[in-house]
Amino acid sequence: MEQDYYQVLGVTPSDGFAALKRAYYRQAQLCHPDHHGNSAEHAARFRLVVEAFNILSNPEKRRIYDDSRSVKESGKPGLRKRKRSAFDHADSILDTEADDILEELIVGNDPPENSSLMTLFEDLERTRVFMVWLEARDAWGRGAHKEALPLFKRLTGWAPGNILYRVFLARTHASLGNWSNAVYHYRAAVNIGIRREPPQELRGVRIELERAEKKANPLLYRIRKLFAEEVSVSPRDASEEMRLSANRVLDRMYRDAVDDGEIEEDNVPKRIE
Repeated sequence: MEQDYYQVLGVTPSDGFAALKRAYYRQAQLCHPDHHGNSAEHAARFRLVVEAFNILSNPEKRRIYDDSRSVKESGKPGLRKRKRSAFDHADSILDTEADDILEELIVGNDPPENSSLMTLFEDLERTRVFMVWLEARDAWGRGAHKEALPLFKRLTGWAPGNILYRVFLARTHASLGNWSNAVYHYRAAVNIGIRREPPQELRGVRIELERAEKKANPLLYRIRKLFAEEVSVSPRDASEEMRLSANRVLDRMYRDAVDDGEIEEDNVPKRIE
């Protein structure tokens, strides 16, 4: 018989992340196989507790689970149509979903080789960073951006090279209208990606960065766009640029000399053709 995840943890569907976390710690301590001679029964129970917490602590996975649970209780086929959630921001942040998973599980936690979600949870102290990440992700998924902000700040302090933490901190600042701070952390994420081996392109993050730059300083953004369009439409080779630069210098020298009365206006320096 399939287990109900809420019953596994001893929580209700209305309970939030704090209650889930307390219940997880309580159940993990009770059934961890290390406390029961590594018995197969307790190992199976512990895996179920980890699975239940993994689903219910993720806003998106929890919605899907709640939908399927409601369908089973009502006996009606099909899932309820739902609105796109705040956490459905993009399919992936890094270049692939696999990169996202590695970033989430490894950076900032230093787990052993061949680790899984279960092995991460086996050592409760080592998963402090990961637990805060789940809490921050839950707050973001509920749209509680003011609650999520200090959590994402703490995460970037613990693991400044984690791209996921940086991007979600940037998104949280953007959601709160702190556009300059959002630009700073988006740029930090892009720079971290450039230094990766292989480099991360982070195309979606770059699009979000451009939007944040537009919001942070609309005038500067327009100037940069105009400059970029000018360069892309009419690129100049090195020799052409040198010629134009030389003519600009000559024009400036001519104007200064005329203003100082050193030369007559008729004595115009020749432009370099």
